[in-house]
Amino acid sequence: MNRNERRKLAKQQRAKSSAAMAGSSADTSALLARAQQQLEQGALQEAENTCQEILKINPSDADAMYLIGIVAYLAGQYENAVNFLKRATTTRPDFAEAYYNLGLALNRSNKSKQAETAYRKAIELEPNNTDYYNNLGNLLVSLSRIEDSLQAFRQALDIQPDHANILNNYGAALAATGENVAAIAAHQKAITADPEFGDAYNNLGNALLAEGNLSEAIEALQKATTLQPNHARAHNNLGNALLDAGRPGQAVQAYLRSLEIDPEQPRTHSNLLYCYQYDIDISASQLIDHHFDWDKSHAQSAALSHQKHANKRTPNRRLRLGFVSPDFGRHPVGYFLIKLLENLDDSQFETICYADRPDNGTSDDLADRLRSSSTSWVNCYKYSDDKLADKIRGDKIDILFELSGHTKGNRLSLFALKPAPVQISWGIGYPGSTGLSAIDILLTDNHHVTPTENELFHERVVQMPDGVASYEPPAYAPPVSSLPVDSNGTITFGSFNQSRKINDAVLDSWAKILGAVADSRLLLKYTGLDDPANIARIEKAMTAHDVDPNRVISEGGEPHEVFLERYNAVDIGLDTFPYSGGITTCEALWMGVPVITFPGAIIASRHATSHLSTIGLTDMIAPDLDGYFELASQLAQDPDRLREIRAQLRDQMASSPLCDGPKFAQNFGRIMTEIWVNWCGEQTS
Repeated sequence: MNRNERRKLAKQQRAKSSAAMAGSSADTSALLARAQQQLEQGALQEAENTCQEILKINPSDADAMYLIGIVAYLAGQYENAVNFLKRATTTRPDFAEAYYNLGLALNRSNKSKQAETAYRKAIELEPNNTDYYNNLGNLLVSLSRIEDSLQAFRQALDIQPDHANILNNYGAALAATGENVAAIAAHQKAITADPEFGDAYNNLGNALLAEGNLSEAIEALQKATTLQPNHARAHNNLGNALLDAGRPGQAVQAYLRSLEIDPEQPRTHSNLLYCYQYDIDISASQLIDHHFDWDKSHAQSAALSHQKHANKRTPNRRLRLGFVSPDFGRHPVGYFLIKLLENLDDSQFETICYADRPDNGTSDDLADRLRSSSTSWVNCYKYSDDKLADKIRGDKIDILFELSGHTKGNRLSLFALKPAPVQISWGIGYPGSTGLSAIDILLTDNHHVTPTENELFHERVVQMPDGVASYEPPAYAPPVSSLPVDSNGTITFGSFNQSRKINDAVLDSWAKILGAVADSRLLLKYTGLDDPANIARIEKAMTAHDVDPNRVISEGGEPHEVFLERYNAVDIGLDTFPYSGGITTCEALWMGVPVITFPGAIIASRHATSHLSTIGLTDMIAPDLDGYFELASQLAQDPDRLREIRAQLRDQMASSPLCDGPKFAQNFGRIMTEIWVNWCGEQTS
């Protein structure tokens, strides 16, 4: 609490105590006034000493007890603060301010339920005090009780509709429920009330970003960093927006600035590593070195707390496999995991899913299938790392799978605690190494990591024989249409990848392809691709190669069913680089659209290469960027070949190892057994 906040507390107490002072003796009234002045000046020990003098004269003086509680709170002595503030409320049951500050102290003492009770008592006594509602709302947000928090904020806003801080908190809570449009309105109103409110601009930027309004998001976040240059989170969020706008170089600088302000931000450091995956000039060894830095900064110290694992060292027994992810549902992780869980031999394996996502009553069809196909389902969204690690140890997990890497919502800090004897990073949610020394194995395939590259990684690289995963096509995917060029007379290239993957080099290459294929068009579709920031850079790239920008159709996001149907307007898919399309490639292929790609230097550049190889469509894989251009240009001139591919591609894919869940599960089970047998041998040797 800063000096101004101390003064505010003292002034509040002076107002609250005026009536009491009128009935006090001259000595205690003077002493109380002195204590308040000392508190306001930051002389905490002196203020406490003065209050102790008051209590010697009058042991039941609630104001003195209250002030000692405030002094203890300011000194970080929260348990002591709780004791004195409780005494104050017991002595004076109508002391609303004491109940409120008791709530603050209880919250700091991790006694959230008691804190809520104290806040609600303060509100009962003073129902028009917006501070009480505001802090109750913030507490409820921290407890993930978002709907309850919204009610508290609304009650405060009924009293004071233009309270900037409450509007800001209200908007953040709305955004947590996905109500981004309402959140944007709340933050804009907060800014109207206080045009210099940097945090409101920060939260506004986040909500705009979630809605795909990149230009406005960047503008808001730049304003936030201007108003508060040392706001680490605002710089981080600006990095997120810049990356989505296809400006990874600027995003890197924003993340680095955030870490310069506050180096103890593992999430921001993870964002930086994820951003490096989009650097067209980065080498595999450089990328791995950057990931090792994360381990050194945020994880290696956790090795001191590693506990010995009590798992039975029996080679041939039923194994307990644990999977940790926030993405169990309609997400690439879900589409790549479901066939394994549904086909794994349950006489040999138990599967426990640790779902790190809010259990707020919302779900989807794939989440329901994942839940029903696993042996056990644990919603761990509210678990701390220590609690979840204890749970995993208690569940006696033999092999624990990390599925997020450095993406949003990851639990790498959990894996740093080494809760399972064997920990595997499986590349269905993040490309390549996490850099974490507590991870034992990187599970991939020989298209993503060639055998000659194994030595780059500190993890033991284990390659699946038929692709890194088995893909589950959505049941609601529409039928494959006839070849679009046959009906409109014009070849349509397409890419439905995220805007962050569409960098300047990619746009340059696509412009050259459009220039070489007369009257061809390019359909781009993803959330944010219809934003002015993206449209402007796409138009700039086309114009630089004398290509009419109107030949490019940029569309935003839509429901997945509609998204898939738009592939029926595409003749040829163009992959992105250096970050290749993973699930996007699978979806294009399932919709009968061949995807042209080339493998680069890093794992992220090889997703499409892996999937195309697994289904036997290797003639769509170019050796390099020049070959990519030639292949796209030539295929566009061969409609007979395109018709042949389109007519058979879905069946070809369905009968390939990529969609063969039973075969993948059999290979997976065999490899997991081998890994476990090796671990048992290492422990007994």
